[in-house]
Amino acid sequence: METLLKVAKKLCPTHLDDIAHEEWINGFIWGSKFTNSNQINSKPIKLCGLLWDSENLDIGGFEKDGNHYYTYNEARYIAKFIGKRLPTYEEWEELSKLKSVWDNNRSGYHFIDLNSNLPIEECSIFLPANGLYQPDKDNIVGLQLYGHYWSSSVCFRNKSQVSCMYFRENLINPVDCCNHVCRFSVRLVKDIK
Repeated sequence: METLLKVAKKLCPTHLDDIAHEEWINGFIWGSKFTNSNQINSKPIKLCGLLWDSENLDIGGFEKDGNHYYTYNEARYIAKFIGKRLPTYEEWEELSKLKSVWDNNRSGYHFIDLNSNLPIEECSIFLPANGLYQPDKDNIVGLQLYGHYWSSSVCFRNKSQVSCMYFRENLINPVDCCNHVCRFSVRLVKDIK
């Protein structure tokens, strides 16, 4: 039986540069582990015309104190492998238009569809303020103070950056611009068929 690393190397596209090649292989391995994790069974939440994962991605990336942080490319690769994707900045904007409530006990925002007749746990998601990981300083910044979440969109202000959702208590910015090598939390979505 072959290891996941050997299988990944065989399947990896040959036209990728060295950095993308390594990230693709890592994404493949993390995606394989993800399909065997408990998170695969978490119930998706239907909001804004999408199925949102009810929990942050928690396989691979950089892990500290139970929180996982991913570069943009790591997040894209693992999402694609497991049949999901990162939300676009427009989808983050739609989510941010829902009723939002900061939770002091859990440090993060609840986004709630008040037009739904479903129980609250079936028409809302919670995004924890997990801060971000700065690899150059090897530390987590802003844990329980603010959150950064990747989008799949290029930043409209600076094409060399990626759009991301940023929030802290009393502020939600669904269209922030971020360097793709930073490590943020990831919330995945799936289109409704």
